[in-house]
Amino acid sequence: MKLLDLPRKTQGSAAVSVRLILVEEDAAAFEAPGHAEGSEQDAVEVVMLVQSRGEPDEDFVQRTLRRIGALERADRTITEGIIAVGPGREGSVADTRTANARLLLGHMSRAGRGELMLMVGSADHDERHALLALAGTLTAEATESVSIRVLFEQRRPEPERKSGIQALLASPRRDYDVADALAAG
Repeated sequence: MKLLDLPRKTQGSAAVSVRLILVEEDAAAFEAPGHAEGSEQDAVEVVMLVQSRGEPDEDFVQRTLRRIGALERADRTITEGIIAVGPGREGSVADTRTANARLLLGHMSRAGRGELMLMVGSADHDERHALLALAGTLTAEATESVSIRVLFEQRRPEPERKSGIQALLASPRRDYDVADALAAG
């Protein structure tokens, strides 16, 4: 079986939903959110396309177009599209991101449902503004049946490292165990 040859769904089988994840070059690692509302009843296939280091942006867009076409020919519906955003907000990087987002949006609009998520790791103010502007543009182009979200990584503070007795005293469960041990005598 070739990479693009997907089995067709059989007569009478349930619709097959697809989560298509596009990973831009040098995108930060991320944890994809749970399934879109309603997709839990359908079988969900996960398809991931990763932009290779040095792969021309236009080639990545063409691979996305071919994969969406292959999914459509196999009677698959992309109900969740995730773009893991890499660094850069100008020039061909921004054009590629916009083109891929529009390809996903077009498929979901034709299907009558879907959710497009733009996910980014660390981003400065200008990068956040550029992604929100893209989301606004896409929202204006989307049908009502497609939602668009922008997800920024939430930086969690590093846990404070504590030495032996500090760690023991910081844990309520350990404090309880120490107190029991002292009480038992």
